[in-house]
Amino acid sequence: MPGFMNKFTITYNLDKAGMPLALSLERGQNWLALSDPLPCTLKVTFHGPWACRKHPPLSVFQPLFLSISTRLYGLSLIGHGHYWKELIATLPPLPELRSFRFVSSCTDRVHTQDLSFSANIPWSNLTFIGIRDRERLRIDDAIEALFRCPSLTAFYYRSSFCRPTPVNPPPTRSLQQFGHLKRLALELDPGSRGDTITLFFQFLRLPVLEDLTIRCDTSEIIDISYVFNKLYERDPFRLRSLKLDGVTIHIDSFTDLLSVAPSLERLELTRIGCWYEALLRNLIFSRKEKNPMLPRLQTVVIREKNIDAEVGTVIALVESRWWDDDESSKDKPSLRIFRLECGKFDVEEKLSLWRSQGLDIAFKDF
Repeated sequence: MPGFMNKFTITYNLDKAGMPLALSLERGQNWLALSDPLPCTLKVTFHGPWACRKHPPLSVFQPLFLSISTRLYGLSLIGHGHYWKELIATLPPLPELRSFRFVSSCTDRVHTQDLSFSANIPWSNLTFIGIRDRERLRIDDAIEALFRCPSLTAFYYRSSFCRPTPVNPPPTRSLQQFGHLKRLALELDPGSRGDTITLFFQFLRLPVLEDLTIRCDTSEIIDISYVFNKLYERDPFRLRSLKLDGVTIHIDSFTDLLSVAPSLERLELTRIGCWYEALLRNLIFSRKEKNPMLPRLQTVVIREKNIDAEVGTVIALVESRWWDDDESSKDKPSLRIFRLECGKFDVEEKLSLWRSQGLDIAFKDF
Protein backbone atom coordinates (compact mmCIF):
# COMPACT_ATOMS: atom_id res chain seq x y z
CA MET A 1 0.00 0.00 0.00
CA PRO A 2 1.37 3.44 -0.85
CA GLY A 3 2.74 5.29 2.14
CA PHE A 4 0.90 8.52 1.34
CA MET A 5 -2.41 9.10 -0.42
CA ASN A 6 -4.50 12.16 -1.13
CA LYS A 7 -8.12 11.93 -0.03
CA PHE A 8 -10.73 13.80 -1.98
CA THR A 9 -14.37 13.70 -0.85
CA ILE A 10 -17.40 14.70 -2.89
CA THR A 11 -20.69 15.17 -1.05
CA TYR A 12 -23.87 15.78 -2.97
CA ASN A 13 -26.64 16.59 -0.49
CA LEU A 14 -30.05 17.59 -1.81
CA ASP A 15 -31.12 18.61 1.70
CA LYS A 16 -28.71 21.47 2.18
CA ALA A 17 -27.48 24.34 0.09
CA GLY A 18 -23.77 24.05 -0.55
CA MET A 19 -21.12 24.32 -3.21
CA PRO A 20 -22.57 23.37 -6.62
CA LEU A 21 -21.43 19.91 -7.63
CA ALA A 22 -19.81 21.09 -10.88
CA LEU A 23 -17.73 23.67 -8.97
CA SER A 24 -16.81 21.13 -6.31
CA LEU A 25 -15.63 18.71 -8.97
CA GLU A 26 -13.64 21.41 -10.76
CA ARG A 27 -11.86 22.49 -7.59
CA GLY A 28 -11.16 18.90 -6.72
CA GLN A 29 -9.62 18.26 -10.12
CA ASN A 30 -7.41 21.34 -9.76
CA TRP A 31 -6.21 20.20 -6.34
CA LEU A 32 -5.55 16.67 -7.54
CA ALA A 33 -3.61 18.02 -10.54
CA LEU A 34 -1.17 19.68 -8.13
CA SER A 35 -0.48 16.35 -6.42
CA ASP A 36 0.05 14.33 -9.59
CA PRO A 37 1.39 11.58 -9.75
CA LEU A 38 0.75 10.57 -6.13
CA PRO A 39 -1.87 7.80 -5.65
CA CYS A 40 -5.24 8.94 -4.34
CA THR A 41 -8.47 7.67 -2.83
CA LEU A 42 -11.91 8.96 -3.76
CA LYS A 43 -15.11 8.92 -1.71
CA VAL A 44 -18.35 10.00 -3.36
CA THR A 45 -21.39 10.39 -1.11
CA PHE A 46 -24.85 10.98 -2.50
CA HIS A 47 -27.15 12.11 0.34
CA GLY A 48 -30.62 13.57 0.73
CA PRO A 49 -34.18 12.20 1.02
CA TRP A 50 -34.69 12.58 -2.72
CA ALA A 51 -31.37 10.98 -3.64
CA CYS A 52 -33.16 7.82 -4.75
CA ARG A 53 -35.09 9.79 -7.36
CA LYS A 54 -32.88 12.73 -8.34
CA HIS A 55 -29.21 12.57 -9.11
CA PRO A 56 -26.64 14.55 -11.09
CA PRO A 57 -26.05 13.46 -14.68
CA LEU A 58 -23.35 10.83 -14.97
CA SER A 59 -21.42 13.01 -17.40
CA VAL A 60 -20.35 15.42 -14.62
CA PHE A 61 -18.15 12.73 -13.06
CA GLN A 62 -16.34 11.68 -16.22
CA PRO A 63 -13.60 14.40 -16.25
CA LEU A 64 -12.75 13.63 -12.61
CA PHE A 65 -12.37 9.89 -13.14
CA LEU A 66 -10.40 10.40 -16.36
CA SER A 67 -7.97 12.73 -14.60
CA ILE A 68 -7.12 10.22 -11.83
CA SER A 69 -7.81 6.89 -13.54
CA THR A 70 -4.16 5.75 -13.53
CA ARG A 71 -3.52 6.60 -9.85
CA LEU A 72 -6.83 5.87 -8.14
CA TYR A 73 -6.02 3.42 -5.34
CA GLY A 74 -9.28 3.43 -3.34
CA LEU A 75 -12.88 4.12 -4.34
CA SER A 76 -15.89 4.46 -2.00
CA LEU A 77 -19.41 5.01 -3.34
CA ILE A 78 -22.15 5.76 -0.82
CA GLY A 79 -25.74 6.38 -1.87
CA HIS A 80 -28.33 5.00 -4.24
CA GLY A 81 -27.18 1.60 -5.50
CA HIS A 82 -28.96 1.76 -8.86
CA TYR A 83 -27.28 5.09 -9.63
CA TRP A 84 -23.82 3.82 -8.68
CA LYS A 85 -24.35 0.75 -10.83
CA GLU A 86 -24.94 3.03 -13.80
CA LEU A 87 -21.93 5.17 -12.90
CA ILE A 88 -19.53 2.24 -12.50
CA ALA A 89 -20.58 0.91 -15.89
CA THR A 90 -19.18 4.11 -17.48
CA LEU A 91 -15.85 4.22 -15.61
CA PRO A 92 -12.55 4.40 -17.51
CA PRO A 93 -9.98 1.63 -16.82
CA LEU A 94 -8.68 1.86 -13.22
CA PRO A 95 -5.53 -0.29 -13.30
CA GLU A 96 -4.23 0.75 -9.84
CA LEU A 97 -7.48 0.31 -7.91
CA ARG A 98 -7.02 -1.94 -4.87
CA SER A 99 -9.83 -0.97 -2.49
CA PHE A 100 -13.52 -0.76 -3.39
CA ARG A 101 -16.33 0.12 -0.96
CA PHE A 102 -19.97 0.17 -2.00
CA VAL A 103 -22.74 1.36 0.34
CA SER A 104 -26.30 1.39 -0.95
CA SER A 105 -28.30 3.65 1.37
CA CYS A 106 -31.64 3.69 -0.39
CA THR A 107 -34.59 1.53 0.63
CA ASP A 108 -36.53 1.35 -2.59
CA ARG A 109 -36.98 -1.98 -4.39
CA VAL A 110 -34.22 -1.71 -6.96
CA HIS A 111 -32.24 -4.96 -6.67
CA THR A 112 -28.49 -4.81 -7.09
CA GLN A 113 -27.96 -8.40 -8.19
CA ASP A 114 -24.69 -8.24 -10.07
CA LEU A 115 -21.41 -6.83 -8.78
CA SER A 116 -19.56 -7.29 -12.06
CA PHE A 117 -20.52 -3.76 -13.02
CA SER A 118 -17.55 -2.89 -15.15
CA ALA A 119 -14.70 -4.67 -16.85
CA ASN A 120 -12.61 -1.57 -16.17
CA ILE A 121 -12.37 -2.36 -12.45
CA PRO A 122 -9.45 -4.79 -11.91
CA TRP A 123 -11.41 -7.20 -9.73
CA SER A 124 -8.60 -9.76 -9.60
CA ASN A 125 -6.22 -7.13 -8.17
CA LEU A 126 -8.47 -5.78 -5.42
CA THR A 127 -7.25 -6.36 -1.87
CA PHE A 128 -10.33 -4.96 -0.07
CA ILE A 129 -14.05 -5.04 -0.85
CA GLY A 130 -16.68 -3.63 1.48
CA ILE A 131 -20.37 -4.01 0.58
CA ARG A 132 -23.24 -2.67 2.64
CA ASP A 133 -26.56 -3.05 0.89
CA ARG A 134 -30.17 -2.13 1.61
CA GLU A 135 -31.59 -3.34 -1.67
CA ARG A 136 -31.78 -7.06 -0.95
CA LEU A 137 -28.46 -7.95 -2.50
CA ARG A 138 -28.58 -11.70 -2.23
CA ILE A 139 -25.90 -13.79 -0.60
CA ASP A 140 -25.36 -15.48 -3.97
CA ASP A 141 -24.16 -12.15 -5.34
CA ALA A 142 -21.80 -11.62 -2.41
CA ILE A 143 -20.28 -15.03 -3.14
CA GLU A 144 -19.94 -14.11 -6.80
CA ALA A 145 -18.19 -10.86 -5.84
CA LEU A 146 -15.77 -12.74 -3.61
CA PHE A 147 -14.94 -15.25 -6.33
CA ARG A 148 -14.00 -12.45 -8.71
CA CYS A 149 -11.33 -11.19 -6.29
CA PRO A 150 -8.72 -13.87 -5.48
CA SER A 151 -6.20 -11.29 -4.17
CA LEU A 152 -8.38 -9.99 -1.33
CA THR A 153 -6.89 -9.53 2.13
CA ALA A 154 -10.20 -8.29 3.62
CA PHE A 155 -13.85 -8.79 2.68
CA TYR A 156 -16.83 -7.14 4.39
CA TYR A 157 -20.44 -7.82 3.47
CA ARG A 158 -23.55 -6.54 5.20
CA SER A 159 -27.16 -6.87 4.11
CA SER A 160 -29.45 -4.65 6.20
CA PHE A 161 -32.73 -5.03 4.39
CA CYS A 162 -35.08 -6.44 7.04
CA ARG A 163 -36.82 -9.13 4.99
CA PRO A 164 -35.94 -12.78 4.36
CA THR A 165 -32.87 -13.02 2.17
CA PRO A 166 -33.53 -15.55 -0.62
CA VAL A 167 -30.93 -18.25 -1.01
CA ASN A 168 -30.68 -19.82 -4.44
CA PRO A 169 -29.17 -23.26 -5.03
CA PRO A 170 -25.44 -22.63 -5.50
CA PRO A 171 -24.19 -22.76 -9.07
CA THR A 172 -21.82 -25.53 -10.02
CA ARG A 173 -18.40 -24.41 -8.83
CA SER A 174 -15.35 -25.92 -7.23
CA LEU A 175 -13.45 -24.88 -4.13
CA GLN A 176 -11.50 -21.66 -4.50
CA GLN A 177 -8.52 -20.74 -2.38
CA PHE A 178 -8.05 -17.19 -1.10
CA GLY A 179 -4.41 -17.28 -0.13
CA HIS A 180 -4.30 -13.66 1.10
CA LEU A 181 -7.66 -13.25 2.86
CA LYS A 182 -7.00 -12.52 6.54
CA ARG A 183 -10.14 -10.60 7.59
CA LEU A 184 -13.69 -11.62 6.75
CA ALA A 185 -16.91 -10.10 8.10
CA LEU A 186 -20.38 -11.37 7.19
CA GLU A 187 -23.39 -9.48 8.59
CA LEU A 188 -26.83 -10.67 7.51
CA ASP A 189 -30.25 -9.07 7.95
CA PRO A 190 -32.70 -10.23 10.65
CA GLY A 191 -34.72 -12.23 8.15
CA SER A 192 -31.85 -14.35 6.86
CA ARG A 193 -32.07 -18.11 6.97
CA GLY A 194 -29.57 -20.04 9.07
CA ASP A 195 -28.26 -22.02 6.10
CA THR A 196 -27.14 -18.79 4.43
CA ILE A 197 -23.90 -18.96 6.41
CA THR A 198 -23.30 -22.56 5.39
CA LEU A 199 -23.89 -21.64 1.76
CA PHE A 200 -21.47 -18.72 1.94
CA PHE A 201 -18.54 -20.80 3.20
CA GLN A 202 -19.32 -23.92 1.18
CA PHE A 203 -16.74 -23.35 -1.56
CA LEU A 204 -14.07 -21.34 0.25
CA ARG A 205 -10.53 -22.24 1.24
CA LEU A 206 -9.06 -19.70 3.68
CA PRO A 207 -5.55 -20.83 4.67
CA VAL A 208 -4.44 -17.51 6.22
CA LEU A 209 -7.72 -16.40 7.86
CA GLU A 210 -7.03 -14.54 11.12
CA ASP A 211 -10.11 -12.43 11.87
CA LEU A 212 -13.68 -13.75 11.42
CA THR A 213 -16.89 -11.85 12.21
CA ILE A 214 -20.36 -13.34 11.74
CA ARG A 215 -23.53 -11.45 12.60
CA CYS A 216 -26.88 -13.04 11.82
CA ASP A 217 -30.11 -12.14 13.64
CA THR A 218 -31.95 -15.43 13.34
CA SER A 219 -33.78 -17.59 15.86
CA GLU A 220 -32.60 -20.73 14.07
CA ILE A 221 -29.82 -22.67 15.78
CA ILE A 222 -26.80 -22.51 13.50
CA ASP A 223 -24.22 -25.26 13.59
CA ILE A 224 -21.34 -22.84 13.24
CA SER A 225 -18.88 -25.52 14.28
CA TYR A 226 -19.74 -27.56 11.18
CA VAL A 227 -18.86 -24.60 8.96
CA PHE A 228 -15.72 -23.88 10.95
CA ASN A 229 -14.53 -27.50 10.96
CA LYS A 230 -15.03 -27.81 7.20
CA LEU A 231 -12.90 -24.71 6.66
CA TYR A 232 -10.26 -26.01 9.06
CA GLU A 233 -10.16 -29.44 7.39
CA ARG A 234 -9.44 -27.79 4.05
CA ASP A 235 -6.71 -25.54 5.46
CA PRO A 236 -5.62 -25.46 9.15
CA PHE A 237 -5.59 -21.67 9.50
CA ARG A 238 -4.53 -19.82 12.66
CA LEU A 239 -7.56 -17.77 13.69
CA ARG A 240 -6.71 -14.93 16.08
CA SER A 241 -10.07 -13.15 16.46
CA LEU A 242 -13.63 -14.54 16.45
CA LYS A 243 -16.71 -12.32 16.82
CA LEU A 244 -20.21 -13.77 16.82
CA ASP A 245 -23.34 -11.63 17.14
CA GLY A 246 -26.90 -12.95 17.11
CA VAL A 247 -25.75 -16.39 15.99
CA THR A 248 -27.82 -18.84 18.04
CA ILE A 249 -25.60 -21.82 18.75
CA HIS A 250 -25.57 -25.09 20.68
CA ILE A 251 -23.01 -25.19 23.51
CA ASP A 252 -21.55 -28.58 22.53
CA SER A 253 -21.19 -27.41 18.95
CA PHE A 254 -19.47 -24.23 20.05
CA THR A 255 -17.08 -26.05 22.37
CA ASP A 256 -16.07 -28.24 19.44
CA LEU A 257 -15.41 -25.11 17.42
CA LEU A 258 -13.12 -23.60 20.05
CA SER A 259 -11.20 -26.84 20.43
CA VAL A 260 -9.78 -26.45 16.91
CA ALA A 261 -8.83 -22.79 17.40
CA PRO A 262 -5.85 -22.88 19.80
CA SER A 263 -4.40 -19.71 18.25
CA LEU A 264 -7.44 -17.59 19.21
CA GLU A 265 -6.49 -14.39 21.07
CA ARG A 266 -9.77 -12.45 21.00
CA LEU A 267 -13.30 -13.83 21.56
CA GLU A 268 -16.38 -11.59 21.34
CA LEU A 269 -19.84 -13.08 21.85
CA THR A 270 -23.02 -11.00 21.58
CA ARG A 271 -26.54 -12.43 21.93
CA ILE A 272 -25.60 -15.99 21.07
CA GLY A 273 -28.18 -17.49 23.43
CA CYS A 274 -26.15 -20.46 24.64
CA TRP A 275 -25.69 -22.04 28.08
CA TYR A 276 -23.07 -19.64 29.43
CA GLU A 277 -22.36 -21.54 32.64
CA ALA A 278 -21.08 -24.47 30.58
CA LEU A 279 -19.26 -22.20 28.15
CA LEU A 280 -17.40 -20.24 30.83
CA ARG A 281 -16.48 -23.45 32.66
CA ASN A 282 -14.96 -24.77 29.44
CA LEU A 283 -12.93 -21.56 29.12
CA ILE A 284 -11.36 -21.89 32.58
CA PHE A 285 -7.64 -22.38 31.97
CA SER A 286 -5.96 -25.39 33.53
CA ARG A 287 -2.17 -25.50 33.61
CA LYS A 288 -2.30 -29.22 34.31
CA GLU A 289 -4.00 -30.05 31.01
CA LYS A 290 -1.75 -31.04 28.14
CA ASN A 291 -3.90 -29.18 25.60
CA PRO A 292 -5.95 -26.56 27.48
CA MET A 293 -8.78 -24.71 25.75
CA LEU A 294 -7.63 -21.50 23.98
CA PRO A 295 -4.18 -21.19 25.58
CA ARG A 296 -3.48 -17.84 23.86
CA LEU A 297 -6.73 -16.09 24.77
CA GLN A 298 -6.12 -12.48 25.88
CA THR A 299 -9.42 -10.68 25.26
CA VAL A 300 -12.93 -11.85 26.19
CA VAL A 301 -16.03 -9.74 25.52
CA ILE A 302 -19.52 -11.08 26.26
CA ARG A 303 -22.74 -9.12 25.72
CA GLU A 304 -26.01 -10.78 26.68
CA LYS A 305 -29.22 -9.58 28.32
CA ASN A 306 -29.38 -12.60 30.62
CA ILE A 307 -26.49 -14.89 31.51
CA ASP A 308 -27.11 -18.10 33.43
CA ALA A 309 -23.57 -18.35 34.79
CA GLU A 310 -22.67 -18.26 38.47
CA VAL A 311 -20.49 -15.46 39.79
CA GLY A 312 -18.00 -18.05 41.06
CA THR A 313 -17.57 -19.40 37.55
CA VAL A 314 -16.83 -15.94 36.19
CA ILE A 315 -14.25 -15.30 38.92
CA ALA A 316 -12.64 -18.69 38.33
CA LEU A 317 -12.37 -17.97 34.61
CA VAL A 318 -10.71 -14.60 35.09
CA GLU A 319 -8.29 -15.77 37.76
CA SER A 320 -7.34 -18.90 35.82
CA ARG A 321 -6.17 -16.77 32.88
CA TRP A 322 -4.71 -13.82 34.78
CA TRP A 323 -1.12 -13.91 35.95
CA ASP A 324 1.65 -11.36 36.30
CA ASP A 325 4.00 -10.33 33.50
CA ASP A 326 6.84 -12.44 34.88
CA GLU A 327 4.87 -15.59 34.03
CA SER A 328 3.45 -14.30 30.76
CA SER A 329 5.21 -15.33 27.57
CA LYS A 330 4.65 -15.48 23.83
CA ASP A 331 3.40 -19.06 24.09
CA LYS A 332 1.38 -18.45 27.26
CA PRO A 333 0.08 -14.87 27.28
CA SER A 334 -2.02 -13.57 30.16
CA LEU A 335 -5.57 -12.28 29.92
CA ARG A 336 -5.52 -8.55 29.11
CA ILE A 337 -9.13 -7.46 28.55
CA PHE A 338 -12.36 -8.89 30.02
CA ARG A 339 -15.78 -7.33 29.35
CA LEU A 340 -19.03 -8.79 30.63
CA GLU A 341 -22.13 -6.79 29.75
CA CYS A 342 -25.15 -8.39 31.39
CA GLY A 343 -25.85 -6.27 34.48
CA LYS A 344 -25.94 -9.13 36.96
CA PHE A 345 -22.70 -9.74 38.82
CA ASP A 346 -21.61 -7.94 41.99
CA VAL A 347 -17.84 -8.37 42.17
CA GLU A 348 -16.67 -4.87 43.05
CA GLU A 349 -13.97 -6.05 45.45
CA LYS A 350 -12.52 -8.36 42.83
CA LEU A 351 -12.76 -5.69 40.15
CA SER A 352 -10.72 -3.25 42.26
CA LEU A 353 -8.05 -5.88 42.88
CA TRP A 354 -7.82 -6.95 39.23
CA ARG A 355 -7.67 -3.36 38.00
CA SER A 356 -4.93 -2.49 40.50
CA GLN A 357 -2.91 -5.35 39.02
CA GLY A 358 -3.33 -4.03 35.48
CA LEU A 359 -6.26 -6.04 34.07
CA ASP A 360 -8.60 -4.04 31.83
CA ILE A 361 -11.92 -5.38 33.13
CA ALA A 362 -15.51 -4.09 33.22
CA PHE A 363 -18.92 -5.45 34.21
CA LYS A 364 -21.95 -3.40 33.11
CA ASP A 365 -25.50 -3.55 31.78
CA PHE A 366 -26.07 -4.73 28.22
